[in-house]
Amino acid sequence: MAARSLPTPGSALLRVGGAAFLLTALTAFAVPGPCAFNPHPELDCPESGRCEGGLFCSPSGFCQGADIACDGSDTPIACDGRCVDESNFLTDSRNCGRCGFECNDGFICRGGSCTVGPDLCRTIEGSVRICSDDELEALDDVCVVEGELAIGGPADCNDNPSRVTAVNLPALVRVGKLQIVRNFRLTEVVLPGLEEIGELELAQNYLQRIELPVLRAISDSYISFIINDSGPAVLIFPALTRTGTLSIHGGDVLETIAAPLLAEATRLSLSGDALELIELPTLVTAEQLEVSDTVVLERVALAELRSLSRSLTISRNESLTSIFFPQLGTVADVTIAGNPRLESCVGDAVKDVGDCP
Repeated sequence: MAARSLPTPGSALLRVGGAAFLLTALTAFAVPGPCAFNPHPELDCPESGRCEGGLFCSPSGFCQGADIACDGSDTPIACDGRCVDESNFLTDSRNCGRCGFECNDGFICRGGSCTVGPDLCRTIEGSVRICSDDELEALDDVCVVEGELAIGGPADCNDNPSRVTAVNLPALVRVGKLQIVRNFRLTEVVLPGLEEIGELELAQNYLQRIELPVLRAISDSYISFIINDSGPAVLIFPALTRTGTLSIHGGDVLETIAAPLLAEATRLSLSGDALELIELPTLVTAEQLEVSDTVVLERVALAELRSLSRSLTISRNESLTSIFFPQLGTVADVTIAGNPRLESCVGDAVKDVGDCP
């Protein structure tokens, strides 16, 4: 007699007449369409996007443990019941600057710092000069300076040296002109909410830290960013998309200049003995570009640059070996001279011009 087949755990035998059918237990599955089966609706992410009970809302729409919900996704940080990325901490008033840091009532999160909201901040229609930290603190609730905000300068501070040690104006959103010059005690400039600026000049300061995390546009036709006594090794404009004139002289300190979102400019002038890297990956159009007087810079590469309406100058770069402008069209005025080690030039605009082979 043949041995009988016994049902496995999680299954059952259904007999219909003399025939037997093996039924496996139902497992969680979903059928697309209006008849979809969801065995655990309580694990769906709520409308707020924040799960409770130590769970986190995953990109798939389910509340899961942090190790499952956020790991390997585009939003890898588990915070406040959600999976987020670092950019969330720039604007989230419940998690401002870091997870769990909540701004007080009436304050908003701008650039990762809690600052007064639009109902509480004030506007200065004229200009103002600051010569000390105490005077600077009086501007903590200022969102807009229509004229010039000038900080420092011994000739302008009753012939006394500026006493400003740090510039941090969390509420400032827009300024007509920002001039920070000759502050020999100044080590940092942090403007977490500054979005729009006319002219910017930094010169003769002993800066070690510069943060402009949400600066996205230059409203006037000219900006001068000068660092010539001291400065950070890296200068990044993470949100800048357009500018007038951006003039950066890095001295013997600045190694990297980066503007990852910059698409259009009027004039770019970049130089510095220590300059090693220029990162402008999205720059498409400009009027003038000048890269000059560098010692260690080996490569100038602007892969997306398509138009220079006025001029291109690459000169006096001691270590430059490569120029890479693959999409750049004809430029009216091109000067490539004084680059003794130049070996490769890619792009119709630079081929066989000056030092280019």
